[in-house]
Amino acid sequence: MWGGAAGDVDVNTALTWLWRTYAPQRLLNYSFLPFPLTFVDIETTRDRIVEVATVRFTRNQVPSVFHTYVNPGASGWRRSTDYWNTEIHGLTPQQLMGRPTLQQLLPLLHQQLGDATAVGHNVAFERRFLHQEISALGGAFVRPELCTLKLARRLYPERKAEGSSHKLDDLAASFDIRNPAPHRAIGDTFTTIWVMLAMLERNADNPQLAAHVAESQRAPDGRRRNPWVG
Repeated sequence: MWGGAAGDVDVNTALTWLWRTYAPQRLLNYSFLPFPLTFVDIETTRDRIVEVATVRFTRNQVPSVFHTYVNPGASGWRRSTDYWNTEIHGLTPQQLMGRPTLQQLLPLLHQQLGDATAVGHNVAFERRFLHQEISALGGAFVRPELCTLKLARRLYPERKAEGSSHKLDDLAASFDIRNPAPHRAIGDTFTTIWVMLAMLERNADNPQLAAHVAESQRAPDGRRRNPWVG
């Protein structure tokens, strides 16, 4: 599902980005990665999801790219425009008129995330909002995670002392990676893929690399029941 506001790309363009950067093949070089991997990024109001993008990698399958806007529901529409975080991601209430609700999108999100490790830069942010929204619908979002922010802090602890940050766009700049749509779900998802690949490849000779990746993962909390509504 593809929107029509600034920062969006069509599915063929997104897949071209993956193939031109050899991302699927490069990820397969690391047997310790917990496939399937679904890279995910969301944009929000102060408390509701308004945009989701995912890129799913499964061994021996074509990657799957998903992007959608999300109708934030009645509570979102009643708030002032200041509440929408428009200054961060650029999305406005007008752009989300008529978009599907998160409940309507659950089957598609399940296809992308239901059996995968969720990967994100500070993926706890995505987990918190997805769990909050799905819990309100009577379910739960419970997935294993791999956080590229945690991985960056382990591989590049010196950045903080040097006055550099571990933020996604700062890391991307240091690796000569251009975010195609900063602070938008699709741009940040692809940038997370490329930044993780850069970190893995530049540390290929690090004997602790697999251990650092393992330390950057988080097991699901609670029992592993069906985490989806419906």
